[in-house]
Amino acid sequence: MVKAPIFRNERTMIHHFEPNEDHRYYDLEAEGIVIPDEPAASIEFNGCRFRRIDFSSFHLERCTLIDCELISCDFSNADLSSSLFRRVVLDHCNLLGTDLSRSLLQDVRMSCCQSRYANFSGTSFKEMMLEFCRYDEASFNECRFKNTVIQECSFNRCEFLHAQLNGLDFSNSDIEGIALCGDELKGIIVNEFQALSLAKVLGITIKS
Repeated sequence: MVKAPIFRNERTMIHHFEPNEDHRYYDLEAEGIVIPDEPAASIEFNGCRFRRIDFSSFHLERCTLIDCELISCDFSNADLSSSLFRRVVLDHCNLLGTDLSRSLLQDVRMSCCQSRYANFSGTSFKEMMLEFCRYDEASFNECRFKNTVIQECSFNRCEFLHAQLNGLDFSNSDIEGIALCGDELKGIIVNEFQALSLAKVLGITIKS
């Protein structure tokens, strides 16, 4: 079961963003403010709620988000590689082309997010909920999934090369044209139509 963010303290509403020296920010709430374009590798947000914030110009490599809610925020083409998300909600966010490779996502709920062309290669998904999201043509190569629930998502033409997909249920999602080697299919759950499509990917001919 995905754990929800824990807000231990009252949040402070901010109307403009003031960077600090250690790039650590706690218990903030903001909506629609402008984030300055500045180097901010290893930035940390803890106990924050952001709505309609444009993070696409931020340098967010190795960032940490703990106990945060992000609603209708824009991370398009942002570099969030090698990051840590724990007890985070991403709701109606734009992750078009976002780089989240080599990251750890734990107790994260992604709902109604646009994540086409995103790069999740080498990322670990633990205790995750992916619901009503579009991941078309995204890369999940060498990803590891544990206790991840998928609900009506689109993974059309995604790459899952050498990913660990055991136990994932794709049966109510779209997986047309996904790329894989074959070993990744061990233990996954699909419907009968998806099974026929996957057989073609593997070069298997089924006679009626």
